[in-house]
Amino acid sequence: MAIKLIALDLDGTLLKTKWKIHRKNLEMIKRVYQEKPDIKVVIATGRAPNSTIKHAKKLLVEQKAGHIICYNGGNVISLVEGKEKILFEKPLSPSQVKDIFAFAKKHNLKFWAYGADNQTAYINSCSFKIFILENFNKLKVKKVTDNQIVSLYKVLLFCKNKKQEPLILKELTKKYPDLELATSSHAVIEINPLGVNKASGLQFLANKWGIKPEEILACGDSMNDYKMFEWVKYGVAMGNSRPELKAIAYDVATTNKKGGVADAIQKYVLS
Repeated sequence: MAIKLIALDLDGTLLKTKWKIHRKNLEMIKRVYQEKPDIKVVIATGRAPNSTIKHAKKLLVEQKAGHIICYNGGNVISLVEGKEKILFEKPLSPSQVKDIFAFAKKHNLKFWAYGADNQTAYINSCSFKIFILENFNKLKVKKVTDNQIVSLYKVLLFCKNKKQEPLILKELTKKYPDLELATSSHAVIEINPLGVNKASGLQFLANKWGIKPEEILACGDSMNDYKMFEWVKYGVAMGNSRPELKAIAYDVATTNKKGGVADAIQKYVLS
């Protein structure tokens, strides 16, 4: 069955570095537009909209209406002539925010939380990782108190090291079954409301366009791509992916630094 939708993760997948799309990938997407203009190309990322849109403008420029999935599915946004429109959103509930903040305090963990205004990030303490995120995301950063409730799309919880990550993940899973959890690089746990993930965001768009899972190629590298790979038929992991993702992938391409997305598109879309 022919591919009708290509879903692409950013970091560790489409991007060669955090700031740049691999030239090989960009050229291959341009070929898709030229040779198969009916195919939809979507960015599916854990990032916030503002750090996603700059890449979307380069990648999706030839589509009349480009679409991005942000916060692992917490936002689905259309881009038409440079204007953003939120098509779907699901923030964490006030009780979930309260639980996450209390859990972070109990375990003395730092966090970075994306505000539902798409302009503000909330932290409980400063750190080098927080400093990097602040400079990377260009969001207004506010420190919150333990009992302060704010509207959030997603929380990044920073484990102290990689050995602590599975222990924290296990406790969160057991104690808060209403949360969607995924691990990413550097011992970070990503937290969304239950049912909000890249698969749900992709399903929203696929249903809108009448596209089936077996007509979708998805490329990724991290555990926040796991459920997306479970849902689509053609889930292609980058060579630099987590072993757990490679284990369920339909195929494994070369690394993001060698243009693995381009190789996947050549093999499954343009061959």
